[in-house]
Amino acid sequence: MSKAAYRLSAEPVPELVDRLRRAADERLHSGSSAKPFGIGDILVHRADAFRPLGHEVEVVPAVAAAVLDAYWDKARMVVHAAPHRGRRLVAADHDWSRGSGPEVRGRTIDLVLLVANRRQALSSLEGPGLAGL
Repeated sequence: MSKAAYRLSAEPVPELVDRLRRAADERLHSGSSAKPFGIGDILVHRADAFRPLGHEVEVVPAVAAAVLDAYWDKARMVVHAAPHRGRRLVAADHDWSRGSGPEVRGRTIDLVLLVANRRQALSSLEGPGLAGL
C-alpha cells in the first residue's frame, strides 16, 4: 500500500477520484464479484480501527456471511493466509457454516476477522478448532 500511495502521490485528486469510481463496479480478475471483497475490506479495516478503542463493529450477519463466502477460497489471495483451513466454521448468529475439521463457532463478523487473519477475533470465538491458532 505504501508503494502504491507513493506511486500515485503525484496524481491530481480529481484523476484519483475518477479512477476509484471506475473501479467500483469492476469485477476481480478471478471472475468473482468485487462487491463482497469491497465490503470485506470495509468490515475488516473498520474492526482494525475501532475494536482497539472499545467500539464494536456492527454488521448484518447475512452481509458478513456473503463476505465469508467470498473470502473462503480466496483468503490466501486477499490476506496471504488461510487460518480457517482444516476447520469447520459455524456462525452463531446466522445460518452459515463451512469447512470440515475441528469446529470454530462465533458471530459472522468474528469469523470474517478470523478468515482475514485478524488475531483480535480469537477471544470472541470458541470451539476446539481454536487450538493451534
